[in-house]
Amino acid sequence: MPKPDKQGWWPHGMTKCEWARKPVGYVAKYASKGQQHDDNGNALPMPKRARIYGQGGLDGAQRDEKAWWISPAWVRDAWMIQDRPRQAIGGGWFALETGDWRPSPFEIQF
Repeated sequence: MPKPDKQGWWPHGMTKCEWARKPVGYVAKYASKGQQHDDNGNALPMPKRARIYGQGGLDGAQRDEKAWWISPAWVRDAWMIQDRPRQAIGGGWFALETGDWRPSPFEIQF
C-alpha cells in the first residue's frame, strides 16, 4: 500500500502505515474507546477534539511515577511521587495520599 502523504492524499504531515498483527483485537479496542459510561450505565458524549491514548503494562507504582513525571513542574516541586498527585475536578491538584489540595498558580485572563 502506498503511503498517503507521499501520494498527496494526506497533506497534513507524515503518515505511518503498518500491518496489524492482531486486527480483530485492535479494532475492538479502538471501537471501545468511543463510548464512555457513567455509574448508572448511561452513555456519556465524547468531548469534541478529545485525544485518547493508552499506556499499558505498568503496575501501580509505575503508573504513579508516570503521572508524577507528566505533571506540571510546580506540582512536582510541591509533592513527591509517593504523594500520588492528581488533577482535581474543578481545578487545581491534590495528593491522593494526604488529601492536600493546591490551586494552580496560573490565571486565565481575557
